[in-house]
Amino acid sequence: MNYLWHHMLRQVYRRYPVPSVILTMGIMEMAIAGANGRWPLLTIGGGMTVAALGLYNQQRRRWYPEKPRLD
Repeated sequence: MNYLWHHMLRQVYRRYPVPSVILTMGIMEMAIAGANGRWPLLTIGGGMTVAALGLYNQQRRRWYPEKPRLD
């Protein structure tokens, strides 16, 4: 893992801690379910991943509001 990738991940985890933890948990559940062939756990992991991405997007919009258009 090169320095820029490591720096970017560390910055995202510090700025958005809750979505980052939920995303990590969802990805790990999906990996475990894929290895064992358990569909309910895969579904829960996928739902957690989608929810974490939604939280990330919601918090990101709060930090960076849209700029007003000058028409």
